[in-house]
Amino acid sequence: MTTPCAPANATNGGRWLAHSVRECRQSPTETASFIDIEGLAAWLGISVRHVRRLVADKRVPFLKVGNLIRFDPVDIGLWINRQKASSGSQ
Repeated sequence: MTTPCAPANATNGGRWLAHSVRECRQSPTETASFIDIEGLAAWLGISVRHVRRLVADKRVPFLKVGNLIRFDPVDIGLWINRQKASSGSQ
C-alpha cells in the first residue's frame, strides 16, 4: 500500500499521488514525506531550472536538509492556493 504523498512508482515519471492538500496531511505519528526538486518540477509541470529559480528567489516554501532542498507537500499545496488567490484579486 502506498501513502498519498509518496511517488506511486517509476512508471508515472515520479509524479506524486496526492491531488489535494487534505490527502497529504499526516498524523503526528507518521513520518513526513518530502518532495525533492525533480519531484516538485514534475508535480507542477515546470522545469527543474524554474524550481531552482523559485528557491533562489525564496518564492516557494522549502526546507534545507544539510545541502539538500526538500519541499513539504502540505506547504506547497497551501502555497499554490495562495498563488490562485493573489492572481484572482488583480
